[in-house]
Amino acid sequence: SSPNFVHALQHAFGLTTADPRRLPFLVRHWNSHQQQDDPTTTTSTDDLEGGVHHNSSLGGNNDNAMDSDADNNLSPNAMLMLYLEIFQFVDLYGVTPAPRRREIAQKIAHKYFLPTVLGDDFIPPMLDFHAIVPGTSLRALEKSLAIIVNGDGDENNDDNKKSIPQDLFRDFSNAVIESLTGLPFLDFLVSDECSRMRAYLRHTAPFLNVPLDQVVAQ
Repeated sequence: SSPNFVHALQHAFGLTTADPRRLPFLVRHWNSHQQQDDPTTTTSTDDLEGGVHHNSSLGGNNDNAMDSDADNNLSPNAMLMLYLEIFQFVDLYGVTPAPRRREIAQKIAHKYFLPTVLGDDFIPPMLDFHAIVPGTSLRALEKSLAIIVNGDGDENNDDNKKSIPQDLFRDFSNAVIESLTGLPFLDFLVSDECSRMRAYLRHTAPFLNVPLDQVVAQ
């Protein structure tokens, strides 16, 4: 693909996911494809906005449940949920207090990329996407989020007051965009849902995504 075509796809994807009028059509399209592969799984726009992934399997003697969950982790809607959480972190960065930034970043990191350590146990991420980036990106993320305890056991030292950078998840976001703007997004663009979206938006005002910190500064 030519660079211009790839750029156009990524721009269209960014506009579709940022506009709350367009996003439901994309989610429904990907959800319908996911249900064809696994009828027990659904993801709604509320799930994506709230950062919750629901699998409607009720357990029991379902031999394929674990394999199904692993496949669902890599589904377009699951990756979209990750993308939107990172997008929100970046968008609200300028109006979020530093301690809250670290809290949100840790939540995203341990939900998708890094294991949670409880004593001697390592609990894997709820939706494990660590394989989408090189190990160097994971180590850099781990280092940025590390709590450094000094000799007195004080976690409130200067090292821990270092600000979490706004581009902390850049490598991860780029990897998701590269994955989703391939066949998954191309398939949406030629789908009935995309046709419905264009009809729904006909004669409406264009969407403008104004960063919140600029709104607050006015």
